[in-house]
Amino acid sequence: MPIPKNTTVFDLGEGVTLLISPEQPIAGRNVVFNLRGLPSWEKVDVTFTEPSGKRAGWIDQNDQLTLLQEGGEVITGVNYANSAGTTDWTRFGIQDVAGTWRVTLDFDGRKESIAYQLQELKIPGLQSFSLGPHMNGLHGPEAGVFFSDDVHPALAVQVQDRLEVASAQMEEATGEPMGPVPDVYMVGNRVTLDTLSQATLVNLGWQGGYYRSFSFKPGIYILADKLRTGLERVLVHEYVHHVVDGITGDETVPNWLNEGLAEFYETDLGRERPRPNAFALHRFRTADNAKLAAQSETLFPLAELESNREWNERSEPDRIRLQYDQSYMIIRFMNETFGESSPFDALREIASGAELAEALNSVVGLTYEDFEARFVDWISKWEDPVTTEATDYFQVLDQIMELRGSISERRRTIIQQSLSDTENVAAYTGLVTDAQEAVKRLASITPPPIFENIHADATVFFDLNARWITLELEYWKTFDGTHQNKANGLLPEVNARTALLFRGISDSKWVLNLP
Repeated sequence: MPIPKNTTVFDLGEGVTLLISPEQPIAGRNVVFNLRGLPSWEKVDVTFTEPSGKRAGWIDQNDQLTLLQEGGEVITGVNYANSAGTTDWTRFGIQDVAGTWRVTLDFDGRKESIAYQLQELKIPGLQSFSLGPHMNGLHGPEAGVFFSDDVHPALAVQVQDRLEVASAQMEEATGEPMGPVPDVYMVGNRVTLDTLSQATLVNLGWQGGYYRSFSFKPGIYILADKLRTGLERVLVHEYVHHVVDGITGDETVPNWLNEGLAEFYETDLGRERPRPNAFALHRFRTADNAKLAAQSETLFPLAELESNREWNERSEPDRIRLQYDQSYMIIRFMNETFGESSPFDALREIASGAELAEALNSVVGLTYEDFEARFVDWISKWEDPVTTEATDYFQVLDQIMELRGSISERRRTIIQQSLSDTENVAAYTGLVTDAQEAVKRLASITPPPIFENIHADATVFFDLNARWITLELEYWKTFDGTHQNKANGLLPEVNARTALLFRGISDSKWVLNLP
């Protein structure tokens, strides 16, 4: 296999090599690792150590930070080589500081530790100024990104890129051209954000960011201590406020409409971003929380979600979260019932001078009271088609997985017992029958499109499992050691595919907020 360009190669001996790319990793950016020359299906434990000497947590594919197990041990990442003896993984490094890092690999009875260097991105021509905290400036084609000393310079470049994409996405969503994107100001911790807000004359409460269109230095102000998708969501959320402000000018917009649009598009515009599942899991949890509130009759009356002052004065975390979740679902209600342009059409009516009730009546043909009643009825009965399909699919797949678990437990019991040859044949015949039944059941169901990869992995796994058990049966029938050797040769792949399939199913359920 050829070595990619811009890659550092480490020879670990015995034909094993580790590739790290890019050749010069940058603090705050991803680093890709590729391990080659392993035995097929070999398990590889991976642990990272920070420059301080402390073992580091992981950011997973869903952009969730995994830090400590019960007992305080840092969780080690587990990978499996494929049939060609290769495995790769990505260190999502948005929080990784500059300095000497170390990756420790435990595989095939060996333990290897390799050091690699993260360098801070050097950006020439930065503007330096004070805005409460000390800030550094990076001017882009349309606007600037300014960041405090505790923010990776690499993030500034990523933020500029994301805003340019968001501008194009919102232009498509609104159907009208977007103006220049606003300046962005980023800080690395809450204390610095509070100092920044005071310097910009904003009375910031519990919010993790804000948009201001008035006075000096208008723009987006955000706390950049989040993981990548969280940072992008906050950035896009505040940018949508800028878009709403551009449509309505000086007219007052009800907060449920303003915040609902920001909540909706911060996740919706992430569908085609790296790690889209991270945006999806936020979307599913938001919808489920709002629906649960509707069914328990704890939704806010819409009149209580109109005032920005009342919104910001709420202090209970559950109620703060619900006001955002409910507003998000109001936008989904409008989109799915009256068309995706309806929220923006309401904004345009407000911009022309219409009162809220008048604007809604003009766009959706309902009084404000009827609009609210329709929404409450809709959300109480609402079902996400993706979740519904997933639930139906997993009900069957879980039963097949339970059958596989039963086969495994019975096999373990058979091995522990002192059975006669005839009894072993009878017992393994039952296992083979059930293993083949699992294959048939899986072939009889059609997965939703989002689970086609999991279904393909499950198909390979259950075919392999049936083949493995059948070889063990053939051994007890014939006492031909060839069958036993072939069965034992399949064990590494069986173990690897078992772990990977369970991981994939659990991961999918986590994203969809399923039990």
